[in-house]
Amino acid sequence: MKKFILVIMILLLTISTNVFSGLLLESYEQSKKDKTVKASNELYINALVTAYGWANTELKQRNKELLYCQPDNLALDQKNYVMILEDHIDLTSKLFKENNALKKEVSIEYLLLQGLIVAFPCNNK
Repeated sequence: MKKFILVIMILLLTISTNVFSGLLLESYEQSKKDKTVKASNELYINALVTAYGWANTELKQRNKELLYCQPDNLALDQKNYVMILEDHIDLTSKLFKENNALKKEVSIEYLLLQGLIVAFPCNNK
């Protein structure tokens, strides 16, 4: 019986913890000062783009609308994707100046995806 209660308690603790593990804009901007963390962030951004690419592949297989439409003949690297993110942060910076609390709430995952959508819009017919 004690094992059962222990298992239930562990499950409840696991369920009640915050599972969000995104990188918030405020943390991202602060981490740019540290070269090691900056390099890790760039790898993370590259991994995000890879995940978005796989999501696009799945959407295409299901004949659904793509997230964004990067041209097939345009090869980009990690630095390009960081630039897309930074450009989108600059584009939306007015919002962050007006509401500084947004920096504590908005994630770079969201901003990067929005940046890719702006940079590579799909021409829906």
